[in-house]
Amino acid sequence: MSQQDLTRRTLLERDRELRAVDAALTELCGTDPADRAETRGGGVIAFEGPGGVGKTALLGEARRRAAARGCTVLRARGGEHEQGAAFHVVRQLFQPVLAATGEDEHRRILGGWYDIVAPAVGLVVSGNGGAPDPQGVRDGLDWLVTRFAVEHAPVVMILDDVHWADPESLDWLTRFASRTADLPLLLAVGYRPEGLTADVAVIRALVERQGSRPHVLAPLTPSGVGRIVREILGDHADDAFCRECWAMTGGNPWEITELTAKIRDRQLKPQSENLPALRDLVSSAKDSGLNDRLTRLGTAAVRLAWAVAVLGIEATPALTANVAGLSETEAVDVVARLVDARILAPPRPGNGTRPLEYLHPLIATAVYQAIPAALRVAMHGQAATVVLGAGLGSAAAGRHLLEMHPEGDPWVVHHLRAAAREYLRAGAPDAGRRCLARALREPPALEERPAVLYELGCAAQLTEPDVTVNHLRAALEEPALGPDLREAITYRLAQAYGHSGRMEEAAQVVAAEIGRATSARTRLRMQTEQLMWNMFRADEKESPARSRRLARLADHLTGRGMAERYLLGLRAWDAMTRGEPVATALHYAEEALGDGLSWTDDDWGFEGPSWSPSSSSTATSLGAPRSCSTRASPNASARAGAAPIWRSASLCSGTRGCAAARSARRRSWPGRGCGSPTWWAPRHPRTGPRSAPSSER
Repeated sequence: MSQQDLTRRTLLERDRELRAVDAALTELCGTDPADRAETRGGGVIAFEGPGGVGKTALLGEARRRAAARGCTVLRARGGEHEQGAAFHVVRQLFQPVLAATGEDEHRRILGGWYDIVAPAVGLVVSGNGGAPDPQGVRDGLDWLVTRFAVEHAPVVMILDDVHWADPESLDWLTRFASRTADLPLLLAVGYRPEGLTADVAVIRALVERQGSRPHVLAPLTPSGVGRIVREILGDHADDAFCRECWAMTGGNPWEITELTAKIRDRQLKPQSENLPALRDLVSSAKDSGLNDRLTRLGTAAVRLAWAVAVLGIEATPALTANVAGLSETEAVDVVARLVDARILAPPRPGNGTRPLEYLHPLIATAVYQAIPAALRVAMHGQAATVVLGAGLGSAAAGRHLLEMHPEGDPWVVHHLRAAAREYLRAGAPDAGRRCLARALREPPALEERPAVLYELGCAAQLTEPDVTVNHLRAALEEPALGPDLREAITYRLAQAYGHSGRMEEAAQVVAAEIGRATSARTRLRMQTEQLMWNMFRADEKESPARSRRLARLADHLTGRGMAERYLLGLRAWDAMTRGEPVATALHYAEEALGDGLSWTDDDWGFEGPSWSPSSSSTATSLGAPRSCSTRASPNASARAGAAPIWRSASLCSGTRGCAAARSARRRSWPGRGCGSPTWWAPRHPRTGPRSAPSSER
């Protein structure tokens, strides 16, 4: 059967759905494509139904009709075994577009979002950029799709098997889908209701809010099944035989197509007297029959089919042959036999770079499940080696490493950690956590275990701070812990406590490290952290003493290292909030700023860069020369979405200082002060300001 005939037969009894597709395309493209002024809008159209009911064929027809109307078509498909590959669906959508251009065009398309979004869409970004905020990545993808829709309107985005989409792509998609109504963008999705997750259910709700419902694809009627049987087997097929085919398959288009192909191969006459033989054939349309058919093709065919199932999105002919243990010449012949047997789809053009695919996802599932468990694990290990050897990166290999049994292999730990770094750089912390948790179970060597626990804690910081605390505390208890890593763990643990509103515990963690530190730089940094978290505490009783101690420390510093500069910035902010002279606050702010502080430094956080510009700008508003504030402003700039801790409650630190200064101006305090003589207590992120002790009022 030709692909055209197969599509035509599969689309029997789909007139209602095709009318809906045409109506949506008319809404998107307008009645007159040449009329650019005509108001056009997109939306979401969804098709649901069990496996084999014809969703893929219907979306394929929608794609053909959209292209015929001059639409720009993007398409992607979820994969049952690719759900752990972060942004797999997003990359399918945009990599064909980006692959046709160079880096200069990539930067033009992505604009200021390049460093944040590029890793998520599969582009390699030079340098060691930090892990972006996942919300920033979603914002960047929103901007990318919006710009693409405007520049290439009208756009149709087709997503098949959305129930198997990776969580990161699905999270972005469900948030963005509601905006399609305001863009020249039609989103057409297909999914199985039995595989419906809570995220995919959001798409169904979005369709309903737009005044329609998802189109539920019904099985074919006996009449429709009869048409398929007679078109494949001949008009002499009698009614009883056709109806038995319908009963045996439940009217599922894929199953009836497979069954009739087998009837033709067995040369079984479609007559009522052959109904017993037909019933014997029904099992061969199911999993066991598929495996029997595969076995009859020979050992090489079985190995190659298993390799395609294991490799999934990486199943190019060369890599598949490697995993299957075949030469590339042998693999070409075996692929041809699997295509003739209706197991693999015909290879797509691409000079051997396009992955091999099964003719239908139901076949892929059946073949994968048929691989003996121990052999499947071994093949995933071989796939990881082959993928790394092909230069596809640790993240691509990580999906296979997750399927392997823990054996204490340092090579596995190394690449799982590397995969986690790639995922974190792409704004997919949950995928990174899965890799690091698996690395911990390998397990790593004793000297490597603290680093794995630290990385695991950092990966969980955005979504589960309590989990972060547990991992970091465990890391601090490890015997093989070097001083540099101990400092980093202590800082991150205090940050996790502080950003959860547990300021006292944050201060206690760094206080314990002060006495243990052997480096003067580390000790100074821990003192800075302790002073900061105590400053944020609502129950702190030693505020005047803390300020005096901070002043004594700052008087001996020159701003030579980052620890000194952060402490000087804290001193500037404290001077501003306590109403000290403008010149004092400005002096320490300028010493802290130096040649600039980065908001996006993962090792130091954003608090330091927030104190100095806040102090400088507030002092400027109270009469200091504007050049001081102007000098501070560039140092406080940051790329949107690049600092994951921006959303912390501690960000209100700069706001508190400004509020204090505005209140001081309203009181018209004369002379040199940048605040009033009233003691300005820090505002706790949750409980608000506390009253000053009577001695300070």
